[in-house]
Amino acid sequence: MNGSDIIKLFFSKMKCSNCDHFFNEEDITILRDEGDYIVARIYCSRCGKNVGIALLGLDREMMKKTLEASDTESISGIKEPITYDDVIDAHAFFSSLGDDWTKFIPQEYKN
Repeated sequence: MNGSDIIKLFFSKMKCSNCDHFFNEEDITILRDEGDYIVARIYCSRCGKNVGIALLGLDREMMKKTLEASDTESISGIKEPITYDDVIDAHAFFSSLGDDWTKFIPQEYKN
């Protein structure tokens, strides 16, 4: 994933301050990508608000911390290890489903 892709992913998690609409990939135009800096134009396709922004010194580690865990995997290719808390949370979730947990399985996956 290159710097332009990271910037688009980063801004797709943000909303327009004017209409509360999430920016989509078409709203984000990379004007210049020099590797160590990127200039992007952000435009809300819903309300027409125009925002220009320059990001100097793109730091992949900073961006990874800012993005959600699922997005981090797509940037680095490395999955976060499962923690003990993850296992406990999963156990609590499955325990809360009750005795008839099979009703949550989609019909096409049932034998």
